Amino acid sequence: MDGDGLGDVCDDDIDGDGVLNDIDNCPDTANPDQADADGDGSGDLCDIDCDSFTSLETPVAISSGSGATYTAVINIVDDLPIDDVNVTINIDHTWVSDLDVSLQSPAGTVVNLTFGNGGSADNYTDTVFDDDAGSSITIGSAPFTGTFQPEGSLADFNGEMTMGDWTLIVTDNFNGDGGFINLFELGLCVVGEFAEDTDGDGVNDLADNCVDIANADQADLDGDGLGDVCDDDRDGDGVLNDADNCPDTANPDQGDLNGNGIGDYCDVECEVAISGDTPITIAGDAAGTESYTASVEIFENVIVSDINVTINISHAWDSDLNISLRSPNGVTVDLSSGNGGAGDNYTDTVFDQEASTIITAGSPPFTGSFVPEGDLSTIYGDYAQGTWSLIVTDTFGPLDGGVINSFNLEVCGIRDPLDWDVDGVPNVDDNCLYTVNSDQSDVDGDGIGDVCDEDIDNDGVLNASDNCAYSANSDQSDLDGDGLGDICDPDIDNDTIFNEDDNCPETPNENQSDVDRNGIGDVCDGLIVNDVLTPNGDGINDTWMVVNIERFQNAKLNVYNRWGNEVFSAVNYNNDWNGTSSSGGDALPTGSYFYQIDQNGNGTVILSGWIYITNE
Repeated sequence: MDGDGLGDVCDDDIDGDGVLNDIDNCPDTANPDQADADGDGSGDLCDIDCDSFTSLETPVAISSGSGATYTAVINIVDDLPIDDVNVTINIDHTWVSDLDVSLQSPAGTVVNLTFGNGGSADNYTDTVFDDDAGSSITIGSAPFTGTFQPEGSLADFNGEMTMGDWTLIVTDNFNGDGGFINLFELGLCVVGEFAEDTDGDGVNDLADNCVDIANADQADLDGDGLGDVCDDDRDGDGVLNDADNCPDTANPDQGDLNGNGIGDYCDVECEVAISGDTPITIAGDAAGTESYTASVEIFENVIVSDINVTINISHAWDSDLNISLRSPNGVTVDLSSGNGGAGDNYTDTVFDQEASTIITAGSPPFTGSFVPEGDLSTIYGDYAQGTWSLIVTDTFGPLDGGVINSFNLEVCGIRDPLDWDVDGVPNVDDNCLYTVNSDQSDVDGDGIGDVCDEDIDNDGVLNASDNCAYSANSDQSDLDGDGLGDICDPDIDNDTIFNEDDNCPETPNENQSDVDRNGIGDVCDGLIVNDVLTPNGDGINDTWMVVNIERFQNAKLNVYNRWGNEVFSAVNYNNDWNGTSSSGGDALPTGSYFYQIDQNGNGTVILSGWIYITNE
């Protein structure tokens, strides 16, 4: 063996690795380091471990077309050199000779297992391909149950590494027949040792996404690498399964529009609609084929997952009738066509795709639940909202008539996950997810739509109490006490003059008096000083008038002659000075006099000017 010229039977170191046979843990293969990773006493280089692996992709449907290729894959995570390969398959297929089956390794090596064998017989059933089998697959007969040598050699894989995708390739060379790849199992023997399979689910620990709990399907809903059976948040939405109102569909906001404890993303809602068109008479004297339509409206825009149709039709010779359902999207499903022979009526007939009896196997009056002739599930996934129509066609109108007495439709599904309130605004953009608001109005710009914002103007006062809900006014000022806040009251002082036209909008002044014509109403203007005093008793300017002086109780008035001598002074003036001197009470001579008025009595506003006094 080691080519040292000494025959093995008398060579105490057969493999020439410097370790005597009696103590060598792998005497026929040189391994001077005596490595033994698993400590089983057998050196790693001659320690053979075998295991089997099953594809999780089966069953794989084989269509009845020709020339198509179908595959099933097994992924191996261990990276070990191959010593032996066996393959087990189960394939249902008539005329099994239509099929060519081969195996491809991760390295790209392809070995033909069976090509065109079996003639017109059917199936491969528990068929094992093993180079060491006693007979070739080419001399076997369908269903090839047992162990056979493949047409190619599985030894072609020896020495390659196990890690990667192993692919079973099935080609159907002729049309007219179909079937299924039901099983693909790969048996591998390697130099070394496969990783353990702690939970015994057929997936070794290196590849197992849930090492301690069996889960052969390796389901991982959120793709986080942790199998669902041991993932406490299997939908990956940040909400633990026990608290999640929709544990299999990510919904971090836990939205629950109807408050039933089931999240909107997985909450099946049902709406029942009753046609208002019925009863509809089916004519008994029609010239030929006639169709009649009853309709219902579905308002909830759920995504359809179930439909039940209930009808009551009075009609002799049921087989004259063809009955179908048309969805808002125009999909038409045949419910019943020409069934019932000479029998009469459909009475409380329910069409349900999940029923156990097809309508063609029923008999009049078809009371109960039946699978329709067509497939209602073709409508599943469409939006429910809109008009649904029951179409009843009498194919033999001249002889029989009747009545469509009732048409009820139940539609079930989940809300549109992209637009829950069906306002045309996607959820990601909608500022009020659960209430229709296509205009997306948001007065205060806080990101919450007005229709669902408790404080629309964001002034800290809830809408229900706010006297001006759409304009911020935290002080709730209401000058005229009319219940309408000043900032949104078009007539703040309630004097019937709109603010924009009011020359004194915060003080009632219906007459809009403005003596000095400065655009400010007298009632809210400052002091207006008359510059003429004619105390002659004619009732005009007999006293010195200072308009609005009554509003300034602390005002100080002083009048001086041309030499600067004070001739009059007053505090809390009442518009009663008639031009007499405050020192002697005599009438002042005609002339101009200088006045000075401290409007607030504190020197902040000083008015000054000249007044002309004459007795003429």
